[in-house]
Amino acid sequence: MYGIYDATNDLSLEFPSNKVIVKYDDKSGIMEYRRIHKNEGKLIINKVISGGIRLHINPIYPILLPICIARHILVVLENPVTLAPNEIIEGYITIPIDIASYVEEYDGAATLVDVFNEGKIKYTLYGPLEGGHLARYYKTRFYLHEPRVKPFIEALAKVAIINRSAYWITLSRILIDCKYLKLYYDPPYNAYTQYLEIIVTSRRYAKVIYSSPFKPAVIEALKPSIFREFKPSLKLHGTLMKWGV
Repeated sequence: MYGIYDATNDLSLEFPSNKVIVKYDDKSGIMEYRRIHKNEGKLIINKVISGGIRLHINPIYPILLPICIARHILVVLENPVTLAPNEIIEGYITIPIDIASYVEEYDGAATLVDVFNEGKIKYTLYGPLEGGHLARYYKTRFYLHEPRVKPFIEALAKVAIINRSAYWITLSRILIDCKYLKLYYDPPYNAYTQYLEIIVTSRRYAKVIYSSPFKPAVIEALKPSIFREFKPSLKLHGTLMKWGV
């Protein structure tokens, strides 16, 4: 149900475990936003919002629940990739995502009002206790061909793994920084990242480079305010993996 909705009309949006309900009062111009857990029948969130005219349902970085404690995602491959020196392999992985509700005002500004999850949440540490990165943990596979993804739980990423070392290497994990990551969607439920390059320079070190969208005619997801102000340089930017690949 990704998309942009007229919030001046009543809405009811169904997800596997959650239901979003919007009620709009014409006289006051006030919106009531509610989210219910379908299996438990429990009211999770209930907000009264004034000034909103559109509701955006977008994929969002999976690092805001239960609170924002990390900015990285650690993707662990169930089928590690082994490459000879100077070899390149292209394929696909999936990464976890959550779901965000934004309300847009008359001037076009949008604010985040709700984040929810349809999968399981797990965090881990990449690197040492002091100086390492706390990261959202997710197990996936490396696919040679475009796989089916789990709607509202995963986004699809196209990746190139490049071995620039003089040794055989095995890549079993990929560290992704949400500061550089962009998410895109194709309604009603497809989510994507941009093209990612994992450049391995030794048996221990690698760098993840974030490129352009690999899917045509997709819509860029809104960013939460903690990332919206971040402007990466025009140079190629990336994430250094210095505690093992």
